[in-house]
Amino acid sequence: MTFPDKPGWYCLKTQPKRERIAAVSLNDIDGVRALYPQVRYERQSSKGKRHILEPMFPNYLFARFTPQEHIRAVGYARGVAYVVKHGNTLMPVHDAVIAEIASLAKDNILDLPLVPLQTGDNIRIIAGIFEGSTADVVRLIPGSERVKLLLELLGRVSEVELSLDQVERHYRHPLQSSKKEGA
Repeated sequence: MTFPDKPGWYCLKTQPKRERIAAVSLNDIDGVRALYPQVRYERQSSKGKRHILEPMFPNYLFARFTPQEHIRAVGYARGVAYVVKHGNTLMPVHDAVIAEIASLAKDNILDLPLVPLQTGDNIRIIAGIFEGSTADVVRLIPGSERVKLLLELLGRVSEVELSLDQVERHYRHPLQSSKKEGA
């Protein structure tokens, strides 16, 4: 099998939950540059709000290298499972795709802000005895991280008060401006 002799971006499959280790080991190889984009968002937990940092593409990352020179080193780098191929052909990732990912994820981290809940929103309950139900937001209770919902129970519509961590929250698309959100 012959490999290209020009540098390009390629997608790499990593070992499960070893994307960071793979990125570090790839960046230690001369002539290889890894791109490991991550997503940061806020999640409510029992200990309060927490910032979660996860891979943008779980079990995958990108690397720029010259296959003819580096394929063996890249394929055997710590944390790397294999270089993604189609049959026996390495599939390069277009520079424009990498540039778009890099522009969205400054310093390889994409921050996703929560879209604030508003009265009238229809949301899904994700925890507690009403899990799986949908309800309409009646009122936000400031300061207490709680929301009052209108929920149909046994054929009757009732108001229920739940913690914000019990309802599904949505994150703003990275290309959507906050001005469009209110429209």
